[in-house]
Amino acid sequence: MGLISLSAFSLGYCLLALRGVRWVPCMLIGRGIYFLCSLVLEYTIITLLGAFGLVLAWLLIVAKIFPIINGHESSLSGGFSWGNVVVRIVAAMVLIFTITEYAPTLRSSLSGLLTPFSIYTSVLVSTIHGGEGVKPATRFLRGATVSLFTPAAFWFVVGSMIVAYGVGISYGLAIVVSLGLHWFLLRFLRAT
Repeated sequence: MGLISLSAFSLGYCLLALRGVRWVPCMLIGRGIYFLCSLVLEYTIITLLGAFGLVLAWLLIVAKIFPIINGHESSLSGGFSWGNVVVRIVAAMVLIFTITEYAPTLRSSLSGLLTPFSIYTSVLVSTIHGGEGVKPATRFLRGATVSLFTPAAFWFVVGSMIVAYGVGISYGLAIVVSLGLHWFLLRFLRAT
């Protein structure tokens, strides 16, 4: 269900950026949206099948309303920069450390909702937005959001099979399903 929060972050960030809001306020408001959704979802009691259905329905709605940006915007930063890579690495490490450090003090359901916290998404989109502009950031967020169908399918397969079939079979099948779905989603994104 944390994928709902992650896609809400991406959609909120994107809609703000397209209205001319700079990356820092987009990031802060987007993270606020993420945490608000996670807090609401923590109090949602639902079966695995119900959660999977809810996530799929939400992701379909978000994918439908997510802006599609065509064309290319020239890079504002002049291309590759080691400094940019270092900033991304440090930012990701700080976020991972923070979530890992405080996860044990949270209830298990809230820890699970916070697990998909937008570490790579927020680090990458903020540096893309700040360095290359709104259009590349929007295209990145759309791709990242559409790709969320893959972990939804992965965890549904694992969650529905692990008790009956064990770790090896459930994870193996989940990987096969995920690879097939991700291949399909990549073709879908390239076609749109």
